[in-house]
Amino acid sequence: MNKNKNKILNPFILASCGAISGILTKTIVVPLERVKLLYQVQGYYGTMKYLSISQSIIKILKDDGIKGLYYGNYAKIIRILPAYSLKFMFNDIYKYLFIKDQQKVNISFKHLFFTGMLSGLSQPTITYPLETIRTRMSLDKIMGRNNSISKCIKNTLKKNGIKGFYQGYIITFFSTPLYVGVINVFI
Repeated sequence: MNKNKNKILNPFILASCGAISGILTKTIVVPLERVKLLYQVQGYYGTMKYLSISQSIIKILKDDGIKGLYYGNYAKIIRILPAYSLKFMFNDIYKYLFIKDQQKVNISFKHLFFTGMLSGLSQPTITYPLETIRTRMSLDKIMGRNNSISKCIKNTLKKNGIKGFYQGYIITFFSTPLYVGVINVFI
């Protein structure tokens, strides 16, 4: 029997797998994310110019070209790299810590849920400022002031200080660990 069979994978490999999967999945769905964000804020600016998904995509393409569908994607990828890397890595490390008998790979429901919650708390606590920047960059065309990541960081610091990067974090603090905990049980 191979004694190394149940040892934790190299954290670099775990982080790399998470980063690659995050980049691919997020880049594929980013046009729909962009439409979602525009839907969410359009009433705030007084106009309702995005009426359906297809109409919104056509309007974005007409106004901004293909790059318009990908506003904020660079910032999203910069956020995804550490976010997904850490999520995969923390999840497997925490799972490994709960395995009492290294020869058994089955982990109980409560341990899977708890390790998912720990992962879901650890990762966003570290990467939440990147989520704030990504969101502000996605809304750049509307907000009209964050046309680069460095400018977005500078504007956030100037206007809100460090706490500006954690606006809305309390919701993430309560929701993400629960979400990742439940997902961890079923995957």
